[in-house]
Amino acid sequence: VTLGRQDLVAVLSRGHAASHASDGRISVGALADLPLVTAPPTTASYRQLEEALAARGRTLHPAVATIHRDTIVSLVRAGAGAAVVPRLVAESGPSAGVAVVEIEPPIRRRVGLVHRDGVLSPAARACVDLARELLG
Repeated sequence: VTLGRQDLVAVLSRGHAASHASDGRISVGALADLPLVTAPPTTASYRQLEEALAARGRTLHPAVATIHRDTIVSLVRAGAGAAVVPRLVAESGPSAGVAVVEIEPPIRRRVGLVHRDGVLSPAARACVDLARELLG
């Protein structure tokens, strides 16, 4: 079940934003020039960023990789580098000390829910309906 689209944004320190994204945008290629905080290479987010950079002839070389998605913005705030995360992740935490900027061209992905074929239990149906309501 396709629920919608998720935009990825860049989270930069105020200093990186001033020098690389003064207009509130940063190019995918420019991201490769920054130290990056990423999820591990086994994640979809990492692979999607890697593919976006490769399409521009650039290679992803993370400065920090963490399995703790919730700490990525905190690591940017602490000066470990910049990050590319879903907009919801970037905007859900404290924004002091960081800038959330658009990526050009945009990096987007479809978000969906997978379930077994056949009739769903009432609980499973409620879960699908709730996900559609919240994310659709």
